[in-house]
Amino acid sequence: MDNNSQMEQKCCTEDSMSQKLKILAIHGYRQNAETFRAKTGSFRKMVHKWAQFTYITAPHKVILVDDSNDLNKSEEPDIGQSQDEEQYGWFFNRDDKTFRGIRKGGPAIGFEESVKLIEQTFAEEGPFDGVLGFSQGACFVGLLCDLQQRGCMLV
Repeated sequence: MDNNSQMEQKCCTEDSMSQKLKILAIHGYRQNAETFRAKTGSFRKMVHKWAQFTYITAPHKVILVDDSNDLNKSEEPDIGQSQDEEQYGWFFNRDDKTFRGIRKGGPAIGFEESVKLIEQTFAEEGPFDGVLGFSQGACFVGLLCDLQQRGCMLV
């Protein structure tokens, strides 16, 4: 029997197929667990028979700054971003502890603390079958996958 057949036999048992997938949900910049949960409500309803979600909030509170004079500011509104005071990010890429998606390179301030939060979440609430990320959260998930493949994470 080849490895794929062995894997299918282990993964696709009646027991495993009857259990819901456990998904860790990672919000975008200037959101939090509650806003991301609300924004994914229709999706959660659609897949509720197959998946359950655990939402967590990034460790870094976003301090809103007046960037009306910022020449790099996009003309588009901040679509999908929370308008309440509880806005968080996974890391910042500017020294003033803000994040601009259009900025390439730069520092990743707070990244290590965010990785530690993910490791802690896996230890306390895992294991997870998958991770779902949005915007900055999706970028963060990609970086986490790379770290995990390199053996640099505890999960």
